[in-house]
Amino acid sequence: MRERRTRVVCVIDGSNLFRALRVRGLPTRLHYTRLGIAIAKLLPPSLSPWVYLETTYVTASPRKSDGPERFQRWRRFQESLDKTDRLTLRLGRLEGPRGQVHEKGVDTIVTTTLLSGVLRDTYDVAILVSADGDFAPAIDEVRAHKKEVFVAFFGDASSYHLRQSANGFRDLSALDYDDLRLLHSKDRRPPRIAINSPRS
Repeated sequence: MRERRTRVVCVIDGSNLFRALRVRGLPTRLHYTRLGIAIAKLLPPSLSPWVYLETTYVTASPRKSDGPERFQRWRRFQESLDKTDRLTLRLGRLEGPRGQVHEKGVDTIVTTTLLSGVLRDTYDVAILVSADGDFAPAIDEVRAHKKEVFVAFFGDASSYHLRQSANGFRDLSALDYDDLRLLHSKDRRPPRIAINSPRS
């Protein structure tokens, strides 16, 4: 009989993570599937063996009217995300006058991604990369349905409420960001480390 593996997914609050990386002088263009796998390796041994299924990257697209150069940088970034294996890009929107824009819909997409996975039974463990404490009620609901959620972010910027709601917290400071760069030479082929087994 084949051994059942814990199904792991990762949901990334893209703008939240981007700002945290930039403030720390870390690369902001990462291979986000590889990032999710790196975090999964930090999960408790009791969840092994596991299989990494998918990354969902949620952000808001800049508007062309807010600056052509910024929009072109975004388009190049979006193209790289579209080519990343096992990654789904989901977009909110920006609203407001230039210089005073704010994101709309991103929090809703993150929440519905977590909850729809519960309803469809598409994962056992979700990794949420965010420091937004507003997601705590969504985590409570996911856990009420016998799924597990681990929050991952930088410890000095993490949300207390988010950490309290989750099954555990993983500090992103522990990761090697040079190895996670989007243009790393290993990105010429899909990541091979997708399955974890205590016997491997």
